[in-house]
Amino acid sequence: MREERRLRLPTPPRRWTAREINLLGRFNDRELARRLRRPKHEVRSQRIALHIQPLLPRRSRRWTRREEKLLGTMPDRELAARLRRSFMGVYIHRQLLGIPNPSNRQRPFTPQEDALLGTGSDSKIARRLGRSRSTVMRRRRRLGLPSFVPTSLWTQEDDALLGGLPDLDVAAITGRGLNAVKHRRHRLGLPICDPKNKPWTDQQISWLGKLTDAEIARRTGRSVIAVVGARAARHIPCPNPRFRLWTKAEDHQLGTISDRELARRLGRTLDAVVCRRVNFGIPKFGALRHYWDAKHEAMLGKFSDEEVARRLNRSLDSVSVRRARLGIPKPSPRPRRQRRDR
Repeated sequence: MREERRLRLPTPPRRWTAREINLLGRFNDRELARRLRRPKHEVRSQRIALHIQPLLPRRSRRWTRREEKLLGTMPDRELAARLRRSFMGVYIHRQLLGIPNPSNRQRPFTPQEDALLGTGSDSKIARRLGRSRSTVMRRRRRLGLPSFVPTSLWTQEDDALLGGLPDLDVAAITGRGLNAVKHRRHRLGLPICDPKNKPWTDQQISWLGKLTDAEIARRTGRSVIAVVGARAARHIPCPNPRFRLWTKAEDHQLGTISDRELARRLGRTLDAVVCRRVNFGIPKFGALRHYWDAKHEAMLGKFSDEEVARRLNRSLDSVSVRRARLGIPKPSPRPRRQRRDR
């Protein structure tokens, strides 16, 4: 009895009733299987055995004339919910029939609406036309119309400042934005006023080499790079010894010793020495000494690594690595001679 209880015999398939057979084809197989609590493959097999066509999905059913008359009378999303179709199905079918979109934000621009573009801000025109701000901005740019700038707020005194002072100063004086000042200056056809591009006066040139570049840049309203370029073009040395011009004697010393040692001797920064050497294409000191000749390799193993490194002016690591790569054993230290007692 215990063995019979452990064995679970397969239950026979449940018979189909007339009510269940009448439901075949009215719902899709998945929905009908959920309602009848049967497997989906069993519902599909029974439908195929009785030669019943499957239910077509809503989005693939044919359009009726009554449904096509509703296209364009309301938004596509609202019509899709009313007809129980997908939004893309309604949108594509309306496009195929050439029916315009009833949505206010997607309707084509009229000549009266195009005439309003640029007369006010994009946000104000969008609220007036019942469209989005991005749609109005794209349409205005496509027609090549500039953005709206309140020109009526500009006075003659404000226009007189344009071109005579930098745009940033005009914006600070008039209390406007920098883009508004640039747009107004472009509309009036005035050139930009940049003190950095003004010619150097005799008094400003006399300051070169006497004052620091930062002080000259502050007095003239220029950048430090512009001051350095003007001083270098006139071959005027810098008053700061760390930023003075390079001489030929200093250039000949590049690469002969280490960059750090040369920077200490010349009183310059390490970055300045490295940049100067790289610009001239001079290799780093000791960079070409990685080539070992037969004469130098013959010293390996005979003398200690410290002695070889001192004689060849190499680092201790390069000597020990070269000796290990050639398979030369490290020389044993020489025994000290013992003094004999007389």
